[in-house]
Amino acid sequence: MEAKVTQSSSYTIHTKAVRGVCFLPDGKRILSCSADNTLKLWKVENGEAIHTFEGHTGPVQTVAITGDGKFAVSGSRDKTLILWDIEKGKMVRKFEGHMDAVHGVDISQDASMIVSGAGDGSIKLWNGSTGELVRTFDANLAWAWAVAFNQDCSRILSGSWNKAVNLWDAETGKSVGSFTGHNDDVHAVVFSSDYKYGITSGDDKQIIMWNIETGQAMCKYVGHADKVRAVTIFCDDKVIGSGSMDKHFKLWNAETGSCLFTSEELGCSIHSLDVTDDSSLLATALDDGSVILWQTEIVIPPPEPPAEACETPAETEEQDTAESAEDETEDITEEPK
Repeated sequence: MEAKVTQSSSYTIHTKAVRGVCFLPDGKRILSCSADNTLKLWKVENGEAIHTFEGHTGPVQTVAITGDGKFAVSGSRDKTLILWDIEKGKMVRKFEGHMDAVHGVDISQDASMIVSGAGDGSIKLWNGSTGELVRTFDANLAWAWAVAFNQDCSRILSGSWNKAVNLWDAETGKSVGSFTGHNDDVHAVVFSSDYKYGITSGDDKQIIMWNIETGQAMCKYVGHADKVRAVTIFCDDKVIGSGSMDKHFKLWNAETGSCLFTSEELGCSIHSLDVTDDSSLLATALDDGSVILWQTEIVIPPPEPPAEACETPAETEEQDTAESAEDETEDITEEPK
């Protein structure tokens, strides 16, 4: 496998650090959030702003969108979450209940369920339609840095301050799995597209892929020189992307753990990554308020053809004997008198 990556464009979108980026399904627009207290919807082709979303009173730490690109949820240091109508650029409702900064959020496909993780150590599940708090999980995590729903929102994957990666039952709020392997805070979590695997990254400079059912660490990706704050998986789950405080992003072969590409030093830390659905464009969110876009091409070699069946020595010997016998028969045939 080979990764070909070239810089496409760079835009200064925000006045302070960009904390999150999400491509909309059309691949032509990006929603970003920032420490400047805003979110912005903007065009990929030229960086032109379409909407500026205002409503938070503190840095916006995280953002997630629905699969159809109609709604987004953001979490902020002001301890709140906000649900947004992306097309209208308007706030739908605000969610209050955390006692510290909200660092991680995710949203169901229909925007009916929202999950959040915060510096108060709690994970909370919200009704997206009413704003009601459904439950607070029995987490006791000190800081819950990142959260992600599985496909039907029945399970939630979290990463936290105490090196822990946990799987939660959304219905009961109880932990149903704990994954041990990181040696420091876990700042990013994502599911593979089939939801069989979880990918996490942390302040221990490594990325780990987990088997969700067994809890086994399937592969570790080591090579960053500083904390890894962003991770994504794409190209039919064949490639993992990571962004680090070492000012580089890397692409990895998900199966083997080998590094396919390392960017040049970008000048500042990378806090978020996202990739278009067709895996052709990657966005990196930087500390200086900019977003850099990269053209990506993943070259996957064709599978090797199956080896031809080999004759066994016994088969070869039998065939040679039979052919020799036929020759002798032809040689001794008498001519008619």
